[in-house]
Amino acid sequence: MRDRKPVIGITGANGFVGSSLFKYLKKRNYPVLGIVRHNSLLKLLDNDSNNISRVDYHNLNELINIFSGLDVIVHCAARSMDWGKWSDFYSTNIQIVKNIVNASVRAGVKRIIHISTANVEGNGNRILDESFNNVLPFKYSKSKWKGENLLKALCEMHEIEYIILRPSAIYGMGDFKWSYEMIDRIKKSWWPLIGKGKARFTPLFIENLLKAIELAINTKRVNLIYNLTDNSIITWKDFADTIASYLNIDPKYKNFPFLLAITISIFAKTIHDIIFPTKEPFLTPYRIIRSSKDFLYSCNKAIEKLGYQPESDITINIRKTVEWYNNLLEKN
Repeated sequence: MRDRKPVIGITGANGFVGSSLFKYLKKRNYPVLGIVRHNSLLKLLDNDSNNISRVDYHNLNELINIFSGLDVIVHCAARSMDWGKWSDFYSTNIQIVKNIVNASVRAGVKRIIHISTANVEGNGNRILDESFNNVLPFKYSKSKWKGENLLKALCEMHEIEYIILRPSAIYGMGDFKWSYEMIDRIKKSWWPLIGKGKARFTPLFIENLLKAIELAINTKRVNLIYNLTDNSIITWKDFADTIASYLNIDPKYKNFPFLLAITISIFAKTIHDIIFPTKEPFLTPYRIIRSSKDFLYSCNKAIEKLGYQPESDITINIRKTVEWYNNLLEKN
C-alpha cells in the first residue's frame, strides 16, 4: 500500500458517514468501491451508481467476490438507531462484522477500519479515554461493543490489520437526521432543552471524521482503538445558540426537567413498542439521557499516535453545516 494508493471498499456507502467518505476519497483520487445492500437507495450519493456494488451482507460468497482486489475495508454499515429489537442489532452489528472479517480473509484484504461509537465507553462528567469501558445500557451501544470485541478477536486470529474508530456525536453536511432536523426546528419552531441545556458533550464534525479515516487508511500503526471528537467541549444550549446565530434568528426554547422528561420518554416508548413496534418512536430514553448528561470523550490518543488534527473551532463547523442547510432550502 506504500507504492500506490490503496483500493478502498466502503460498506454502508449509502449512509451519512459512508456516502460522505465515498465522495471525499474520490475527490482525493483514491480508487474506491461503495458497497450497499441490494435494496438500498442512493439518494446521498446523488443517485450515482458508478463504482457501487450491491450485496447481501449475510451472504459470505457475495462478500468475498466483491472484496476481491480491495486493500482496505472501511466498515460503516451498522444499525445505529436508538430503538428496535435486539435481534436486528445482533444481526447487523455483530453477525455482519463476523462476515466482513471472514470475507476479508478469503479475499486478501489487508486492513479493516471499523467505525464504532464512543458510546461503548459509557458517559460521565469526566473525560473518558479508550481504556475506559462502561457500556451504556442500550441495544445499540451493547451491540457495537460486542461487535468491536468480535472484530478484534477475529482479526488477531487471522492476522489482518485493524483500526477501530470511535466517533462521538457526528454532525455536519449530509446529515439529514440530527443536523438537518435540529437546524430546521430551531429555524421554524422551538428546540427542547433538558435541564436548561447545561449538559456538555464533545461533538465530531463530519470533515474531522473523514480526515481521521484517511489517516487510518495510511498509518503504519495498526491494531489500535481511537476516540474521535472535535477536541472541544460545548453545552447543548451553546450548540443551539450557535446554530441560531448563523440562522440570524433569536432561538425559542422550552425547558424540561430531567425527571419529567425521562418519565415521559419511558412511558412513550413502552406504549409505542406495544402498538407500533416497527416504527420509530417520537421520543426515547436514550435521547433524553444523551441531552441531559455529560458525554465527554478524549481524542488525545488519536492526536498523538494517528496524527489527527481536527478543526476544533466548533463555531466554524456549525457555520458550514448551517450553510449546507441554507443551500438545500434554496435549491428546493
